[in-house]
Amino acid sequence: METLYASDKVVMSYDTATNTLITRWTMPESVDAELYKDIFFKYKDIILEKRPDKIFADGVNNRNTITPELQAWTNELLSEPYREIGLKKMAVLISADFYAALSVQQTIEEDTTAEYQTAFFEDEAKAFEWLNQ
Repeated sequence: METLYASDKVVMSYDTATNTLITRWTMPESVDAELYKDIFFKYKDIILEKRPDKIFADGVNNRNTITPELQAWTNELLSEPYREIGLKKMAVLISADFYAALSVQQTIEEDTTAEYQTAFFEDEAKAFEWLNQ
């Protein structure tokens, strides 16, 4: 496994054997919109570079509630790259913070053009099992 980017807000790693991008989100409750966007620009660049067909998003320690405006911005930024790389599956390990979990779920589900499968989990092993089926 190769670590591609690491900060106190997110660690992005790539598993070559399974062609999976693994993201572990640790954003606090409040994150400046510009910092949020900077992180997601980096995320987009990594997606386009590595072209994973699966993404594992660990949000257990994420506390950031994504505003509706940033939800729309995120979908606008990522919808086309996800289609371009042929993303097949995204497994999301949900946050213990209800509002953070809900905002992530809303962001993903609002992408009506998504061609990939998404599933939400509370157990990491089950998430990886589903991704690799």
